[in-house]
Amino acid sequence: MIRETQYADGMTAWRARLHQRIALALEKKTPAETCPVAEIAYHFHMSGAQSAEKTVEYAIVAAGQAHEPLAFEDAARFYRMAFRQSWPAPSAFDQ
Repeated sequence: MIRETQYADGMTAWRARLHQRIALALEKKTPAETCPVAEIAYHFHMSGAQSAEKTVEYAIVAAGQAHEPLAFEDAARFYRMAFRQSWPAPSAFDQ
């Protein structure tokens, strides 16, 4: 049981680092006019709290772009992503 928990925690940390590396690579290697902001927002979001500012930044831009082709559901999803990353998670002491 302990080994399984450690493995799961290790995989979660590994996945978070992988998402962050992907987001940083996309951010660095993509020209500004073709930047896949939705993908970058997703990968920063999946990398966890250490990337909260970047998640908010890209999620708001992606939400704005989603309005154009009547993609309101996508816009709402990105605004929720930005909102969740901009507010601290409730702690056990807040309940």
